[in-house]
Amino acid sequence: MLEFGPVVEVHVMRESNFEHKHERNHPFVTTVLKEGRSSAG
Repeated sequence: MLEFGPVVEVHVMRESNFEHKHERNHPFVTTVLKEGRSSAG
């Protein structure tokens, strides 16, 4: 990471799929909501 900068992974999914996973406490979605960052705004 020091040589090339931070690693970025983009995961694209439909909002309905995200909501479905959120309702079921999916570990990925839980982590995104806890640790994720938005470039918007």
